[in-house]
Amino acid sequence: MGDGTLRLLEIVDGVLHERSKLTGPGGILYCAAWSQDGRLVATGNDHGRIRVWEAASGTLRGDFAGPDAVSLGLLFLPESGDLLAVDQKGQHRVWPINSGSPGLLAAHRSFVYPAVLSKDGSLLLTGGWDGAAGYAGGLKLWDARTGTLVAETGQPGDIFWSADLTPDGRCAVVGVYADSEANLRSEVIDLATGAVRTTFRPAAKSQPERTIVHPDGRRVLSTYQSGEAYLWDLATGKVLWKTDLRLLPERTSSSAAAISPDGRLFAFADGDLGIRLVDAETYQDVRRWEAHTEAIWSLSFSADGKWLLSPSIDHTVGVWEVATGKLAARLVGHDAEVLCAAMSPDGTRIASGGRDGYVRLWDTTHFENVTQLGGHTSYIYSLAWSPDGTQLVSSSGDGTVRLWDTRPLAEQVTAIRARAGALPGIKARVARALAEARNPKNALDGLLTSGGLTPRERELAWQVAVGLAFSKTAAKLD
Repeated sequence: MGDGTLRLLEIVDGVLHERSKLTGPGGILYCAAWSQDGRLVATGNDHGRIRVWEAASGTLRGDFAGPDAVSLGLLFLPESGDLLAVDQKGQHRVWPINSGSPGLLAAHRSFVYPAVLSKDGSLLLTGGWDGAAGYAGGLKLWDARTGTLVAETGQPGDIFWSADLTPDGRCAVVGVYADSEANLRSEVIDLATGAVRTTFRPAAKSQPERTIVHPDGRRVLSTYQSGEAYLWDLATGKVLWKTDLRLLPERTSSSAAAISPDGRLFAFADGDLGIRLVDAETYQDVRRWEAHTEAIWSLSFSADGKWLLSPSIDHTVGVWEVATGKLAARLVGHDAEVLCAAMSPDGTRIASGGRDGYVRLWDTTHFENVTQLGGHTSYIYSLAWSPDGTQLVSSSGDGTVRLWDTRPLAEQVTAIRARAGALPGIKARVARALAEARNPKNALDGLLTSGGLTPRERELAWQVAVGLAFSKTAAKLD
């Protein structure tokens, strides 16, 4: 309709009644379509904006923005259930509806910053501002395959600004911003016990902004708002190396940093606008170059280490050849500051997110924006791909985490049901192993390495053990 709304009507006793009114994204609605099962309805407007709702509840399922052209036709594809859109320029796109439907994780009470997947893709670590809102549990662990909350920790007042997992998935390393300088810290948390193994506090009392575990699992790189970066020993907290990030006085960015997948290079935002590569063994500069006209917010390497992504508050993402420092592409399309970007494991897609609240997907052949995923209502702070590339995780200032999963919906439901069915038996086995052993850690290791468990059962056993450990730690603090 001309007012940008869609009215769903039904006939009752021969009389036409308005069942519901759905508000579009603005502009004039030019087309609409029903899914084949009648559960979903989609609209397209005069600026290429597509919205999809659940017809019964009016819940928004998707919000997509294509090229700025009139949407002329929409069709739900019979096999996948995804939405085909055709515009006035003759362009057509397929938007993910069932494949790529987001799972919503809404247990956080405030902004969510870090979102990190374990190397095997089974565990998701998220951190947020729950503590600033007066709540405990700002650091959360989830079963990434089902979106089930496994454990949480953190006291009121603690803000988990940054986080990472060790390569073996046994420890979380977090940067904590608190309401007093004395509580600013980085911690190594043993997931098997819930206990803090190491605490790191540099001499300069400053906010920890980036926390990255080296692929060797022994070193941690932390950057600070004061413009310093420290490399420290995970086991002892000893400083191994320190460098100045040369931040500009008028800086508005975070202290961006990344470690290459092979562990050979550190990448830093150099003076906010440039990029600096450092040899991770000799600590000597390898290369420096200018990258953006405004501050770089974060940095990330591709899985093969050949590319470096630099999201910036200049609304773009730089794609750089690591070997030469040459610009391969500049991704332009976000309407606001870009805060995060991540390349898929197979190198075919780049995901980016920022203050416009959308996840954009780009192909790496022509570096074109091929998909825009809506659903978050505030900025997107972190993005992470699963190892097989079937899942993309986004964390947001709206207090939620979304799992964009390309597995068929039936497969996702099957995974959730399988977890629920297996969990009682797994819990009994873990409890029995811990009760019968003098050393709980040895008992857990023995259970996880035993030949009697499938790979998925081992994942669940580890999650059960982590949940028990964190609940005991929380009980001690109460």
